Amino acid sequence: MKSFRLTLLLLYATLLSTCVGEDKCCPTDRNVVVEFAYVYNGHDVFGDQVYSVSLFVFDSDGVLAYRTTIGSEQLNMFAGTTLNHLAPGNYRIVAWGNATQQRSVFGNTNEGDHIDDTYVGRYTRLRYLVPQPGDADRLHFAPHLAQEEFNITIPRAGDLTVTLPFARAHIDIEVFVVNFELYSGETEAPMIEIDGVSSHFDFDRVPFGDITLRETTEIQVQYVERPAVAHFRTKLFDDNDNFKKELRVKGAQGDNIVYFILDNVRFRSLIAEFMADNAIQSLKADATPQRVIPITIVFSTDGRSVEVGVRVPEFEVVGGRPWF
Repeated sequence: MKSFRLTLLLLYATLLSTCVGEDKCCPTDRNVVVEFAYVYNGHDVFGDQVYSVSLFVFDSDGVLAYRTTIGSEQLNMFAGTTLNHLAPGNYRIVAWGNATQQRSVFGNTNEGDHIDDTYVGRYTRLRYLVPQPGDADRLHFAPHLAQEEFNITIPRAGDLTVTLPFARAHIDIEVFVVNFELYSGETEAPMIEIDGVSSHFDFDRVPFGDITLRETTEIQVQYVERPAVAHFRTKLFDDNDNFKKELRVKGAQGDNIVYFILDNVRFRSLIAEFMADNAIQSLKADATPQRVIPITIVFSTDGRSVEVGVRVPEFEVVGGRPWF
């Protein structure tokens, strides 16, 4: 028994001397905790919005020092993680919520890679500067987009607890098109496209609002006489210099294509109108977990004029047996 105790003491002494000799702090010297939060209307909705977290830690030179993925089972027990093993120093943290292996892919995110080169995008899609078809995860991002970056200083000893705030990484745009058949003479639902977005998020550019991710456009035609509706998920933006969008509505029949172009100036005014109507000063700082901007394009009954606004049209209910 004494021999066994002596062996344990010698082993402990060896480990302790190793930490001190290499000028490193043992994990037991400190307790560094990073907690995750997603605050909306004064309530933490992290558990409702985020089911997995991909965490990336960069050192003071912007080099990736550590990365980990925290799944739903771990998050249910504790919405956060510990960084006790990192050496004392200054670090920058970036985290993505809800990135799956089936839909999302991280690029240049091995230890030793620089934050300027890291990105997340859609699985099987290369990095493009123009819109690309394909679906992707509904990502959330930390730190909150109103902040430029999230830095922590890991001490040599003692306790440190910090809160990493999450927010959504993009907004939804819902486009309604009414009476297009009067303009084009076509009975089929039109195609609705949005331009001015690219396929990936860059880690270092995200906090400044340059967020770009294109999702599949889904056009739905309801059983009742509702207009064609297209759903987009696209970048969060304010009045930044990189803002540029074009929204197009075109016919579905071969050469009989009719284009309606909503240029970036008009798009800006629509978003400004939406923000004013909803008392929003900054879309990036808007805490709504799933913000949807409804853009309605109404063609006149004579097919000669077009009205554009940011509202959901009032649908006329059509009698008949519903489809299930």
